[in-house]
Amino acid sequence: MCTVHKSFSGAQVMSSMSKTPEILPSEIVLGDTLGVGSFGKVLRGKCRGKDVAIKMLHKAVLDEEQLASFKKEVAIMR
Repeated sequence: MCTVHKSFSGAQVMSSMSKTPEILPSEIVLGDTLGVGSFGKVLRGKCRGKDVAIKMLHKAVLDEEQLASFKKEVAIMR
């Protein structure tokens, strides 16, 4: 799972696993919206030639409670 903040800058692209290399915005092709949730919307996309789901967060900065909840979501999806 790759998560991209709304501003879509390289510093704000997060990988769900610490040993996974950072994914640069230039490697991502955004497609149609698949759904919308409490943290953001999920888009169909392509990354490094693979079909992926990309979550674009509503907020660029999350408080500690929101971040903990989001990390739990990422762990479940992983």
